[in-house]
Amino acid sequence: MKPKKIYLHHSADSDQNPQFWKINDWHEHKWNFKSSTGYYGGYNRLLDRDNRIKIYRADGEETAAQKGDNLESLSLCVAGNYNKETLNETQVKIIRAQLSEWMNLYGIPVENVLLHKKISDTSCPGDNFLFSVNKPLNQKQKLAIYQQLVEWLVKLLKLIRLKK
Repeated sequence: MKPKKIYLHHSADSDQNPQFWKINDWHEHKWNFKSSTGYYGGYNRLLDRDNRIKIYRADGEETAAQKGDNLESLSLCVAGNYNKETLNETQVKIIRAQLSEWMNLYGIPVENVLLHKKISDTSCPGDNFLFSVNKPLNQKQKLAIYQQLVEWLVKLLKLIRLKK
C-alpha cells in the first residue's frame, strides 16, 4: 500500500547502547508479527543509538506501531526516552532526512507527519521530542540519505541471495 502518513515514536528506553535487537525481541514476545525482512520490530525504521537508521519493515508493509493506523502509514522510532532526554543535533538531522525522503517519495504532506500521541493515549514520542520538519536539506544531508539507501539495498540483496 502507498503510505499516506508518517508517525514518530521513541523506544522509551534510556539505555545508551544500540537497541535494535532489544526492541526486536520485545516485539517478537509481545506480538510475534514477523515482517518481510525477517524481523519483529513493529516500526519501519529505527534511528538507533549509533545514529544509524535500521530497518524492521519494508515501506508500505503493515506495521505494529500505532494501533488503528498501521496499514497506510510509515513509522520511525528513535531509540531513547524523550520524556527524560532531548534530541541532539545529529539525531534531528537524521530524522529530518528520513522524513524528507519519505515525504518526497510518497507525496506525504507535512500535516500528515504525526506524533504517536496524536492518535493514542500515550506520551510517545515524549515531551522533549521537538524539531522542525520543514528545514531544507543541505548536500551533506542528501548524501547521507543516499548512503543509507545504498546500504539498505545491499542488505536487501544479501537477504534475497540467502533465501535462494
